[in-house]
Amino acid sequence: MSKKLINFLKNNYILIILFTLVVMLTVFIFTGVTSKMDYYILTNISKIRTDFLTKLMILISEIGSWYFIIVLLFTCILLIKKLKDNIILVINSLGVLGLNYLIKLIFRRARPVQFMMIKIGGYSFPSGHAMVSFSLFTTLLIFINKYIKNKNIKLILQIICLFLIIMMPISRVYLGVHYFTDVVTGMLISAIIILIEKKYLKVI
Repeated sequence: MSKKLINFLKNNYILIILFTLVVMLTVFIFTGVTSKMDYYILTNISKIRTDFLTKLMILISEIGSWYFIIVLLFTCILLIKKLKDNIILVINSLGVLGLNYLIKLIFRRARPVQFMMIKIGGYSFPSGHAMVSFSLFTTLLIFINKYIKNKNIKLILQIICLFLIIMMPISRVYLGVHYFTDVVTGMLISAIIILIEKKYLKVI
């Protein structure tokens, strides 16, 4: 093995691992390997549903809707004074949304309709909410660390972002509009994008 290849693997091992996981998951999903696990998770989640949890998960899920994302982006543009960062934030979110739409059209995985608690159209793989929320709130975490000086405010905003990064995918599975593998793959794809933007493009 040449030195160049060894150095490439050392410098890019996280990206390689993430990309490999996305490819493997995609293959496993569409060859049926993950079917039992996906249905097992949805079946057991459906058993713990309560009125309170359902209302909470619908509220969290709504935060990932396009209209809320637009409001959030507009708010961030007003608060973030750097034009470059504003452009990156908007392009990043819209780019991830567009990529998600394209991937869905390619794979056309049906939603788990027998578990769905809310009406929603479109395809299931990968989760748009998981992809966009992971990308957006991870980028916001980076900007929060960059711009917010007040430790208390920074901590509160960090907790909110981390909460939404974790709970958004959970809410989508709880509501039965996605399989577990949909949200995991969506998050992994966004993690790849964030890594490329931060480490290689150095735009965030």
